[in-house]
Amino acid sequence: MLRHPRELSAEVRAQLHTLFEESLIAPIAAVFSEGLEQGLLRSPSEGGVDARMAAYLFMSLMSRFVVWGRETLPAVAESRRETLASEQAALLVHVLLYGLAR
Repeated sequence: MLRHPRELSAEVRAQLHTLFEESLIAPIAAVFSEGLEQGLLRSPSEGGVDARMAAYLFMSLMSRFVVWGRETLPAVAESRRETLASEQAALLVHVLLYGLAR
């Protein structure tokens, strides 16, 4: 993520935004859109969110997950890293799909 996007020209910022939306958000949103269409996910009228917002929520969770991995995994025994990463990925998916409420 850019720390000082104002250092870039308006044209370059617009291009980066377009690329981010088209290359990262849109494909993820397409997956959530399929889930909404198949009735696997709650629609906005049912208390859920639209596909684009779901993609941004996913990216927000992923952002923290990546930071956690950089901070935690180097201190974990090498034999346990893959298992721990898989457990964290499963937690991410669970929280995204089911939330934290009972």
